[in-house]
Formats: sequence, structure tokens, C-alpha cells
Amino acid sequence: ECTSFSATPLDCRRGDVSVWSPKTGGLLVQRLDGATPPAASQARRLAQMREIARRFSVSHYSSAQETTQLRLLPTPLYRFAAQGEGVLDGALFAFVVSSDPEMLLLIEAVGDSAQQAGWRYSLGRMSSGRLAVRLDDREIWSLSNYHLGSPDEMRTGPYQEARVGVFTSKGEE
Repeated sequence: ECTSFSATPLDCRRGDVSVWSPKTGGLLVQRLDGATPPAASQARRLAQMREIARRFSVSHYSSAQETTQLRLLPTPLYRFAAQGEGVLDGALFAFVVSSDPEMLLLIEAVGDSAQQAGWRYSLGRMSSGRLAVRLDDREIWSLSNYHLGSPDEMRTGPYQEARVGVFTSKGEE
């Protein structure tokens, strides 16, 4: 499973063959209003990002129309800063079934300085199933089943499921 957070097109290749060419990422760069401005310290900003992440919820709908509420992992998968691009601090969170990420949430503190910074978020699908994302109990993103899309949508959309080669056990080669 692959997802793109890129605002520009990508061309992912295996050898000379283009296997995935997302035109853009998932739900990208949404301003987050109503949040306390980013704190000056990294530790406090991490606490703020966790608090912001808890405002989101994700539902997964199975083919049998059963609904599963995904669980937010409290520890970010990745933490970063890109001050040259105006990102003071950021974290990548995952909503999971068991330990399998089904939705990624990217939260960033952006601005020239902590005093002038605000928050933004982006979402990236990591499941082929039907999903709905809520922020403060308001649905903000709804995704249909990936396998119901056209081949072109699958090749150029922000999410891709790929099977590469055949895997064998040792001794079966």
C-alpha cells in the first residue's frame, strides 16, 4: 500500500515501467481553525499535535456494511521539521485496525516563527475499503471502495496497492 502526500505529480517506476503516477496526494493541506497556536517548545507542540489528532475519527465500512472505528496510535510514526519550507514541526499519525494503518494524518505547525504559526493537516488513505473521516464529529472526507474505481483512477490516484513479484519460503526457490 502506498499513498501520496505530494501536491505535485509523481512518476513511480519499476525499471523502465511507470507503475504509479499520482496526479496529487489525498486530502492535502487543510487549515485547522480553532486550535491553540503552536507552543514554543517541541515537547509542548507534540502534546498539542496529539490533542489535535484526537479531534479526528475514522470509520471503515466493510463489504458486509459493518462499521469499524479505527484506533488512533498515540505515538507519531514520524516527527519532522522543514523550517526552510515554513514547517516548524510536524508529525505523522496513523489510524489503525490492530496495528495496520488504514488512514494517515499529517499535522504541521507552519509559519515564520512560533509566534506567527498556525496548524494544518493532510490525510492519506492506506486502505482499499470505504472510509469516512470526521473532524469534531463533522464528516470532512469520504472515500469509496478503491477496487470500484477505474483502472485509470487506480494508476493516477493518490493511493495504490501493488503486488510485486512472488514471495517464496526459503528452500522453495
